[in-house]
Amino acid sequence: MITFPTDTVFVEGPDLSGKSTMISDIHRKTTYRWHMMDRSKLSRSIFSKLYDRRSTIHVEKDFLDEASNLNNRYVFLMPAWDLIVSRYKIRGDEIHDISSLKLVYDAFNNKFSKINRLSNVIGIPSGASDRVNDFVISEINRFENFSIEEISDHVKNFIEFFPNKESNRLKLTICDDGEFNQVNDKILRCKGESQYYQRIYDSLMKKIDSELLGINEYSRVEDHKSRRFIFTDDTCISLVHVLIRDKVMDIRFVCRSTDIKNKFHHDLDFLYFLTHKCWERFNEHCSSIRMCVNLNSAHIL
Repeated sequence: MITFPTDTVFVEGPDLSGKSTMISDIHRKTTYRWHMMDRSKLSRSIFSKLYDRRSTIHVEKDFLDEASNLNNRYVFLMPAWDLIVSRYKIRGDEIHDISSLKLVYDAFNNKFSKINRLSNVIGIPSGASDRVNDFVISEINRFENFSIEEISDHVKNFIEFFPNKESNRLKLTICDDGEFNQVNDKILRCKGESQYYQRIYDSLMKKIDSELLGINEYSRVEDHKSRRFIFTDDTCISLVHVLIRDKVMDIRFVCRSTDIKNKFHHDLDFLYFLTHKCWERFNEHCSSIRMCVNLNSAHIL
């Protein structure tokens, strides 16, 4: 069974939007299932501008890099200004008066309009409430249960609304318990990619065979814990590295350049297929699988 796990749930929004209330309630309802953070690097970039803080020159890009880890999920609370005002009148604020609160609100509202269509952002145009919190829990569960096809669509939708339609730090992690019930056995016959995929598959399998037989520069017989099960190339799928530690098969993929709209759904099918074939070789030493995919240029032309 596939899992598209959550790294961190970042809850964002202007002051008095209900972030802490939401986090506390979701923790209570899920018994602290997810790591949740009040604010992300988005807040850092907003407040750096508002208060003229000395920050790195990459402060704007920092959030985009953080969001390009698609195992991060963002909840953006953007209630109506009238609700913020009513909360301020009841609770006050240790930092803001109503004027500075409005500056912060407008800055977040402007940013929300630019990022709310990213596929890992859950936009909430209201404050935290029991109904809203249940919806957020449902959405994060939905993300975690994506199929391979849905993950591919998720990536495409993310890049579609990313600045310039390219992320140079996009990454995602997919886990499997060894069932591989979504593997596409026909992917090696994929039109236009069959020879390419077959070459990568054959090269990696040959490398594994050679290392297990001691056919290497050290004439050393490797076992399943070897660091040497690797494929490298200068083509689009440029690195595959198989590492088995603590009964987890970690397979790291690096893709130099990826046409998200036309090729990625085939590439992801192939990487999952390749992972399955490695699992067949080493499953007696493993109890689970983790695929880590790094896309150095994920783009839509």
